[in-house]
Amino acid sequence: MGAVHGLKVVTFLVLALALAACASATPSSPDSTAISVPAGSHGVITGFADSCSGLMEQVHVKVRLYSGRSLVASETIRSGARFRFSVRPGAYEATADHRSDEVAVTAGHTVSASLLMVCL
Repeated sequence: MGAVHGLKVVTFLVLALALAACASATPSSPDSTAISVPAGSHGVITGFADSCSGLMEQVHVKVRLYSGRSLVASETIRSGARFRFSVRPGAYEATADHRSDEVAVTAGHTVSASLLMVCL
């Protein structure tokens, strides 16, 4: 009985460690990229984006973030969902399908970019 109990304890500890590792991982869509910046030296761009084509609404939309002509980050989200990018201060253009919104980011602040459209 002692060996069985010991095996159960070891199994429980392995499972607990595996769950803790999963819980601490940052969730990300498989089609997203982001940049890493030091704490306190960045701002946030957030907003909602949707996509539609004719009468059929698409399930996902790819949001891209540019600084000048350079792609800084991208994220694929569900249509109508919120996107969020943490970036260095500067001027950016957020795009999704045929819509775009220009924003200016300052350190420690959050700005909104609207990429919503009316689907007919």
